[in-house]
Amino acid sequence: MNATISINRELKERAEMFFENYGISLSDVITNFIDRIIDNDNRYTGVVSRRESNVSAFGSLSKYANAELKEKENDAWEVYAREKYGTY
Repeated sequence: MNATISINRELKERAEMFFENYGISLSDVITNFIDRIIDNDNRYTGVVSRRESNVSAFGSLSKYANAELKEKENDAWEVYAREKYGTY
């Protein structure tokens, strides 16, 4: 069965470029993630939390944040993308 999901175009393009470097499609990544959530893979336990009728992973990793690296982390993806692909 195939399904259609909505995703921000810019985010989708960035994700496709990122995962292409690893030789996997965005579709495979999403399918694998959903499979693991449904199968209760321990790596994802606690990542998904229920809010009313929605499922959200937003902020779930904040407890692992390193305050000393936070400033560097904020722009890390942007800096890397500029270095690798030119203008971002």
